[in-house]
Amino acid sequence: MKSKNVNALLVEIMIAVLCFSLASIVILQTFVTAHNQSVLAEDMTEALLSAQNLADIVSAEDEDRLWDMLAVEQDEEGVYHFPDVGGISLTLKVTYEETEAGVLRRGTVNAIYQDQVLFSLPCAHYSEGVSQ
Repeated sequence: MKSKNVNALLVEIMIAVLCFSLASIVILQTFVTAHNQSVLAEDMTEALLSAQNLADIVSAEDEDRLWDMLAVEQDEEGVYHFPDVGGISLTLKVTYEETEAGVLRRGTVNAIYQDQVLFSLPCAHYSEGVSQ
């Protein structure tokens, strides 16, 4: 009779350990997911700040200074690609629209993560009496 009680106690302890193990696995997965989301949010914040800085530079008045500060090359489609910020790449497309009174420089800064556009920031600068 005593051995049956001992076996039942061991089975009960094993079930309790199994339940705690399963609970700890679920909690560990939750913490890992939370950490990954936190890192992604931090990277997105850095990318947004970089994109805002880039949009401000494109909106700046001095165009020579603009291209010196950017110091990147265009691809065949006229898009500038910047170094990744935490896995998020920034691209810039600049177009010029000439009018009788001057030139409108428009830019679009895109943040791309895993082939999806996270956000797009438009920017523009108008120069009076200057033609390309």
